[in-house]
Amino acid sequence: MKFLKFLIWMMFPCFLHAQNQGINFTTNSDWIAVLAQAKKENKYIFVDCNTTWCLPCQKMAKEVFTLKEVGDFMNEKFINVYLQIDSSKNDSGNQKSWYRDAANLKRIHSVMNYPTFLYFDQDGKLVHRNVGFLDPQAFLQQVRFAFDQNNQYVSLMDRVNSGNPSPEILLSAAMAAQNAYELKRAANLVTRYFNSASDKQLMDKNSIQFVKFYIESNQTTADPGFKFYQRNASKIDSIVGYPVASDLIKKMISQEISATVKESITINWNTIYKMMNAKYPMFADELVLKEKIGYFSNKKEWGNFIKHVELLKYAHGNALKSDEFNNYIFTLANGTNLKQHLQTALKWNSSEVLNKEDVFKSIIQATILYKIGKKNEAISWQKKAIKIAESPNKPALVEVLKIMQENKKIPVY
Repeated sequence: MKFLKFLIWMMFPCFLHAQNQGINFTTNSDWIAVLAQAKKENKYIFVDCNTTWCLPCQKMAKEVFTLKEVGDFMNEKFINVYLQIDSSKNDSGNQKSWYRDAANLKRIHSVMNYPTFLYFDQDGKLVHRNVGFLDPQAFLQQVRFAFDQNNQYVSLMDRVNSGNPSPEILLSAAMAAQNAYELKRAANLVTRYFNSASDKQLMDKNSIQFVKFYIESNQTTADPGFKFYQRNASKIDSIVGYPVASDLIKKMISQEISATVKESITINWNTIYKMMNAKYPMFADELVLKEKIGYFSNKKEWGNFIKHVELLKYAHGNALKSDEFNNYIFTLANGTNLKQHLQTALKWNSSEVLNKEDVFKSIIQATILYKIGKKNEAISWQKKAIKIAESPNKPALVEVLKIMQENKKIPVY
């Protein structure tokens, strides 16, 4: 027993070091004490607003706040507050002492998502905020923004609201609003940026990648963002290095086609095609075909579904992405029990699956073979899928294998 105590005593300094290498959160019992300490030590205040049920909060606490490089910076520059917004029966006395301040800070600073990180200057004035799990590098970048007026959330919003902000300020403010999870404000700022920026500014790689999200989320084919991407698709794609503009254009045209179909009392595909071809001659044929495929899938008209997938493959095979084709195969394999349709799904899948180590295609191959009565082949493909699958997915695949071996009905994936 004495030896055990000696061992614990010897290990204690190491244990203490391990616990203290990350962020040291204050033991102050209220906000007034934190403000006084920040003033006295001339430090900023960092507040981690979290809840007991928030998994990203727990992930930050375990994987980021415990790191030495994070702790070294935060402990030097900040008074750090670990602020639990909710309450639980297991709360300590110190946590309970923060209940009133936690409620006030949540209300005053509109904390709605978790974790929310609030940054205050030495006088207790909010200067920056951001939301959500961040890896250590991204977290420290946001922390440094709290000291930088060109990137501080509050400073940027003040500059946006006073006078005539430059396009650069509008874009920085939009990014800050996005990081603060104020999505409506971010979308509004992106629109203002788009209306004031030059083509050269809009063609900046960082601008392209950030603005794309808001064009596809908040604009239509009638808006200037879409029209700019449409005019400059080739140039934008070459700057970014992959078809970001082409994909965006197709996605938004598809949304317009879908809306047209949905609003039609009686669907006349020829009329819809002529309308879209007049506006988008480069994309109308492919995208109207894809809309028809989706329509016939929803109606479970598998003969028409197959016919139009075959038309798409023949006319636009180069534009048919592998994941799209996989989805068509999956849809058909799970949607029908008619043998002739399953044979088509098998033909489509077999054209690529035979020489590839692909879990998804192996599962679909097994499913189709089982449904058409080729049990032994199906079991062989299911075993192949199990062999090459990642560990977390293996148990579910093993269960399906057992179902096959027992001649029971397999589930729809």
